[in-house]
Amino acid sequence: MIALDITERKNAEIALRMAHDELELRVQTRTQELKNLNTQLISEIQTRILAEEKIKASLKEKEVLLKEIHHRVKNNLQVISSLLYLQSNRIKEKEYKDIFNESQNRIKSMALVHEKLYKSDDLSGIELSDYIRSLINYLIRSYNVNYQKIKLEIKIDNIFLSIDKSIPFGLIVNELVTNSLKYAFEGREEGILRISIVLDEIGTIKVSIFDDGKGIPAGFDIKNSTSLGLRLVQTLVTQLEGSLQINTNVGTEFLIEFSTHPKGKLFGQEV
Repeated sequence: MIALDITERKNAEIALRMAHDELELRVQTRTQELKNLNTQLISEIQTRILAEEKIKASLKEKEVLLKEIHHRVKNNLQVISSLLYLQSNRIKEKEYKDIFNESQNRIKSMALVHEKLYKSDDLSGIELSDYIRSLINYLIRSYNVNYQKIKLEIKIDNIFLSIDKSIPFGLIVNELVTNSLKYAFEGREEGILRISIVLDEIGTIKVSIFDDGKGIPAGFDIKNSTSLGLRLVQTLVTQLEGSLQINTNVGTEFLIEFSTHPKGKLFGQEV
């Protein structure tokens, strides 16, 4: 009986040792599998990090190249503007001289967009407030406006506008502000030029360019206008998929609406 107990105990010890050895082997095997997986994971992470670094470097390189392109475009436009200025100095007739000066201002409005993009961290568009204020200040200097006589009121919301809309919109503002500075205050010592650009909750930009000058002649129809500037404004508003209205109750007010999106509501109607 005692011999049988000893045998059973030995068999139990052997079984326990075998179970322990088997468990130890399974632990070692699983540990090695985890080590292999960890090594593979580290390798994959390093590969992804290297790929991300390459992508970041590539994007940085492209950003630098785009900035350089905008810088060169701006410089080339400034060269053209300077050539027009030099050529205009040789022209005696005021009518033709004005044509050169207006073309120079149009080029400047486009060059400003590229200048803002060159200095911006986001190359997809520009901050409208800074751009429009710079453009208006340039036009005021160009036409020697007296701040003490002509009161300038500007309200512009913080609007980020894409490059494909910034250039035509800048040209529109250039034409309408130029029109006011040239004609609205002739023979007057005082006047008001008011510019409002606001963004509503559905992404529509609403523009008002108003002056309290002598106003547009009775019966004026902008669609039949022979003015290059106003014809250009109509074309550019259409390009922006926007709408244009003129209010002549007091002075002259140009009202423009266009969406920051491809399609939107304009004066309560679907585009």
